[in-house]
Amino acid sequence: MKQLKTAYGGVRNNWRIVLLVVLVLLATYFLFVPGATIGGETGGFEGDGEADRLTNLQFGIDLAGGSRVIAPVHGVTAEDITFESVEEADEIGASVAEYLNVSGPDHRTDAEAGTIEIFDPDVTIDQLRDALLHAGLTEDEFSGPREGVTSATRSDIITVLNNRLDAAGFAGGSVTEQTMTGVGAFIAAEWPGTLAELREAMADRGAVQVVAHYPDGDGWDEAAVLDGQQDIAGVDSVRQDGDLFQVPVTVTSDQAPTFVELLQEGGFDQPDAVGACDYGPDNDEMPQERPEEGSWGYCLLVIQDGEVLAGYGITDGLRQTWAGADPSFIQNPTFLIQTQERADAEQVRINLQEGALAAQLNLDDSTDMEISPALAERFLQNSLLTGLVAILAVVMMVFFRYGDPRVAAPMSITALSELYLLLGFAAAIGMSLDLAIMAGFIAVVGTGVDDLIIIADEVMGKHDVHSQRVFDSRFRKAFWVIGAAAATTILAMSPLAIMDLGDLRGFAIVTILGVLIGVLLTRPAYGNILRLIKTDK
Repeated sequence: MKQLKTAYGGVRNNWRIVLLVVLVLLATYFLFVPGATIGGETGGFEGDGEADRLTNLQFGIDLAGGSRVIAPVHGVTAEDITFESVEEADEIGASVAEYLNVSGPDHRTDAEAGTIEIFDPDVTIDQLRDALLHAGLTEDEFSGPREGVTSATRSDIITVLNNRLDAAGFAGGSVTEQTMTGVGAFIAAEWPGTLAELREAMADRGAVQVVAHYPDGDGWDEAAVLDGQQDIAGVDSVRQDGDLFQVPVTVTSDQAPTFVELLQEGGFDQPDAVGACDYGPDNDEMPQERPEEGSWGYCLLVIQDGEVLAGYGITDGLRQTWAGADPSFIQNPTFLIQTQERADAEQVRINLQEGALAAQLNLDDSTDMEISPALAERFLQNSLLTGLVAILAVVMMVFFRYGDPRVAAPMSITALSELYLLLGFAAAIGMSLDLAIMAGFIAVVGTGVDDLIIIADEVMGKHDVHSQRVFDSRFRKAFWVIGAAAATTILAMSPLAIMDLGDLRGFAIVTILGVLIGVLLTRPAYGNILRLIKTDK
């Protein structure tokens, strides 16, 4: 019983050492157990050798190679509009869109948020203001307009782009929002591949329509029978049939009756419509824009971002599924979208599956960066070498200063444990390490050892200490000094951590985390170790 009380007392008096050991073990788990991350997801780049990597650490394009594009979003926005009802918001939004001659996808009205957004890149702030005044609003009933779009629109763009990169096989790609005070918000995309491929994936808005084109008296007419993802219940993988590439599409149960009704109004349920399309694989010339006059017959046109990708006629079997008073298509609303190129079919599949971007990205004003894998590997090797040299220099200086391994060894181990905990934290949350963050790690080692030296010098002083009471008094005095220094560091780094200034933000965040870990854990733990070594009771 006495031994249990003694053991309990030892743990209670040195609980900081115990906590440090537990956290080091936890960091080891997150660093080296495959897939051990908070939430079960990893960030950064996966790369081809993901299964063979020694740790769960993720690396950004600085250290893994790849491309980054940071681009603003085309759009102008009016805010702080008070709508009496959703109906009023829709009415004013429609009036603004009509005045500016923009289509449905190029404007968005949010009654709850009190905003009207126009995504047409040719519409200016002054034009939107004129449109709002024309719709019956006065100058004091809205703020702005301003360049850019709302955070909700940016969030939609980020979701679609992330899904689009995943669906296109862009392993390890990520899309986030970056906000710079006084400048605005941007969409930042990274992936471990070429810049040209990344820009291509971001360039298209991805608005896909299936349009029924049909004769109408002496001319022709059209009707959009499918309009983007909202009308689609499911999309299967691309398959090939002869010279054509097909995308199996399932229409939503809500849209299927409207789909059939529009086709019946265009005469697609009549026998004359079968094989009566002049636009398609049998036509040697495939124009990208529909003529203003004339007709191609009964065609289903696949239009992406206003460009005709393909046009094809219908078979008699397909015609019969939407013919009659009770079409069988409504019970099984599936048909094939066909293109002549596999790349077009794959892009249609992705855009229908993941949806179109709410607004177009302004890639003309983007900030781009591309680092080759070979150069990134050199950066990584040099970063590791620099970190190793810094650690060795710190350890040697500590041993040279004190000479006593009982003081110097725990100091070096405690300082390195601080770095180890930071690496474990980075692995746990999937933080992508870049050059700035690596510099932050090195800075943390230096500031950490400085604080430990202050503790050792203050505690031991000119005369060695043997009393625990005297030790605690000296330690508290030293801790006030390093606490004040930590507070100063945190205050100095906070603006960089809050303001999104690119890589500097990662450096500031890592430095602040290192200081907090040191003040709250490693410095007190080192004090406990010194007390065990230097005191008699």
